[in-house]
Amino acid sequence: MGNNGGRKVVLTASIAEMAGWDADPFIAFAGGFPGRLFPKFLLRSLYQPDPPNADHSAPFAPYGLRKIEATLLENGFDDEDVITVHPSRIKHVMGPKTKVVGVSSMDPLGMAYVSLTYTSLTGLGGTAATGLEFWRLMQNPAFRKYQTPRILGGAGSWQLQNPKLRQQYGFDCIVMGESERTAPKIFEKAVRGEKLPPIVTAERPADEDIPIIRNGAIYGAVEISRGCGRGCQFCSPTMKFRRNFPIEKILKEVRANLRGGANMILLNTDDVFLYGSKERFLPNREAVVNLYKAVVAEPGVNVVQTAHASLAPAIIDPRMVQEITETIGQKSRYFYRGNPVVTVEVGVETGSPRLMQEHMRGKALPYDVSEWPEIVCEAYGILNDANWLPLCTLVTGLPKETEEDVLLTLDLVHRLRRFKTFFVPLFFVSLEDCALRKEKTLNLRGLTELQWEMFVECWDHNLLHWRDTWLADIKETWINRQLIKLIGGFLYLAYYRYKHGGKSKRMLTRIAGILGKDYRFMLPFSHPFGGELPKVLTQRHQQRISLLPVIPGSEDVPREMHYANYEAQYRLRT
Repeated sequence: MGNNGGRKVVLTASIAEMAGWDADPFIAFAGGFPGRLFPKFLLRSLYQPDPPNADHSAPFAPYGLRKIEATLLENGFDDEDVITVHPSRIKHVMGPKTKVVGVSSMDPLGMAYVSLTYTSLTGLGGTAATGLEFWRLMQNPAFRKYQTPRILGGAGSWQLQNPKLRQQYGFDCIVMGESERTAPKIFEKAVRGEKLPPIVTAERPADEDIPIIRNGAIYGAVEISRGCGRGCQFCSPTMKFRRNFPIEKILKEVRANLRGGANMILLNTDDVFLYGSKERFLPNREAVVNLYKAVVAEPGVNVVQTAHASLAPAIIDPRMVQEITETIGQKSRYFYRGNPVVTVEVGVETGSPRLMQEHMRGKALPYDVSEWPEIVCEAYGILNDANWLPLCTLVTGLPKETEEDVLLTLDLVHRLRRFKTFFVPLFFVSLEDCALRKEKTLNLRGLTELQWEMFVECWDHNLLHWRDTWLADIKETWINRQLIKLIGGFLYLAYYRYKHGGKSKRMLTRIAGILGKDYRFMLPFSHPFGGELPKVLTQRHQQRISLLPVIPGSEDVPREMHYANYEAQYRLRT
């Protein structure tokens, strides 16, 4: 126990959320898979934290936790009062003088999109790794010893609203929402020994309430904007007030990370292309490119990574995309077949314009949402031309989704097979902090054959494009191809047929053939089970132009795709 009986305020998160994941934000998706899927030694190696500072504080912590730390320090708490620690150091900083523990979590029960989807699909069941580690955190002996009031915040705090769960996990107060204005008041109450309200909905902070972080965040995260304003009903960030932060404030957070020993900077945003936008949903190229130039120019920044982007702005200003690529240069976090690429997460979600109109009509702005599939393909051509390789999310099971909607999504996936991308198909989850919170969450038993097919097509594409990386050590021989097919067949017959029934056969047999070449994407889309295509889909096929024609002359087309779309062909139709 340090600091003469413990720190007054202790802030922490589970080891899964305090982990650096080898400075790879996409590897962190593994936290949403079943905890029993990975050997404990492997998970622990990925969780391995940086060595603590001399006072036991963590050199890097989740960005949201750093915001709360800074908020408290800006509102009357002293540096000696507040400490942010890895769970392994809690015993060293808690004591009789500790008045409150603050815990942050993105997914405490494993109920987020990735967690619910892939704990189900793997067939292993159980709790996601994030949920297991959160439970282990709350069993820390120091919590039981000192019985200090505990406050939960973070994007996943809504998962513990239920009084029984709140009691089971030992929380006195759950804070939901952007907490910069509300958190100091709650922590002051706890320090004074006052009874805390069980549930608090945070008051929206003003810009001046949002402080600059003082210490390093995991991945070197800095916040450049908050909220997106597009109003997608299934998404949490759309519930936030849209705001941009000035470059001067962003650079101060960059320097805080560099002082802590980071050499990578992650630009946290719901849409990087709309940073500094002066008109509604029209990109401001100068503001965006100047931001990247300022971050890249900071001494000590070796890697720049971006969190999220939308697709429509790329069509409006393809030159902006190209200039970002040129600015980042060799400071990319990821490489594709030996070459640096710019990666970012984008939300395609569905290929159905009807569902887009129903649940996310703002996603295509300033374009007409009825042209969503063409917008997606055009934007992908521009991004790939500029050496961007997006990670793309798709959601099946949205409320009011029909077989026709799923076929439209399959058709879009089919068209996207010519592009360099990584698909992450997901079940619809009714998050508590989104507009569709009262709708039914899709589960594995509710998957139709067509919805299964969407997962098959997406992962088939991923394996096709990434097989060289994942199978780098497996020589492509006839014997190895047969061995992989044998393994796939065994998994299907011995396990997945038992868990998921015959619907899983197509997925396993496709995966078993990952060493082969696949030109199916060059053929017209057809119903996967031989049925008729809906009229709306055949009409779209007849009316659309070939936005990005395949360039002939390459022996292995999927590996050697070329694009020539630096200026967008698709335009807003008046």
